[in-house]
Amino acid sequence: MSTRRARGISDTWAETFSFYRALKTPTERERQFRFRNGHLRFYVRPVDFCALEEVMLNEEYSFVAPLITAAPAASVVVDAGANIGLFSLTILAARRETNVYSLEPSTGTFAVLQRNVKVSGLPNWRAFNLALWGQDGEVVFRNTADASTSSRIENSATGDGTESVPACKLPTFIHRHSLTKIFLLKLDIEGAEEAVLVNGESALDQVENLIVEIHPAVADEEKIFAILRKHFPRLLRVPGRRSSKPLILASRASHRFPFENSGR
Repeated sequence: MSTRRARGISDTWAETFSFYRALKTPTERERQFRFRNGHLRFYVRPVDFCALEEVMLNEEYSFVAPLITAAPAASVVVDAGANIGLFSLTILAARRETNVYSLEPSTGTFAVLQRNVKVSGLPNWRAFNLALWGQDGEVVFRNTADASTSSRIENSATGDGTESVPACKLPTFIHRHSLTKIFLLKLDIEGAEEAVLVNGESALDQVENLIVEIHPAVADEEKIFAILRKHFPRLLRVPGRRSSKPLILASRASHRFPFENSGR
């Protein structure tokens, strides 16, 4: 990825080059660098580069901006697997009054997310150190040293890098926060999407639009599509991704999206 595109979200060339140098230095992977999305500033570590590249540089979620712009005022967005909050920032850059709930299980990554929420100065952006899962309670979460976006829920705590984190089902989260309708639910939860949808299916009728990245190596793609088809009239596969993992938009919206003919 060219540093020129990164320069577009950085204040100075010096900051940009410092960040790219840090990508090649293991001891620098937790260092925080300041970038911006329009007027909203945020911090990112080299270990978060995959998220930065996917959301800000390649703009793989650019299709959500018109969706949010057309949404009712103060709509609710739930960002599960929020990482450091870059998808949430994309939403807020498009519509600042959106009520955004960002969920991130990793303690270290959540600390950066919290910082980004704080520097945004937006009271309608809330962060939770929480995993969306198929059961309420706690889960074992493995943090990946090389890329924060690859961290995931594990069956057992073995080796370094695991921690126990709070978890809840989608209906539980909705009930706790008295949400009557979710305009947009985003699931990028590294294989936990099947468990969340299977055990939280009862809540899907409260969701207007759902974006889910499917991880076929660890989740049953056909089962996920079967659940989505029962609750959403339109399923669209987002094209043009570098990743081979399917990114699906399930929607009740009547208007056409630019990539609608690419749907499955």
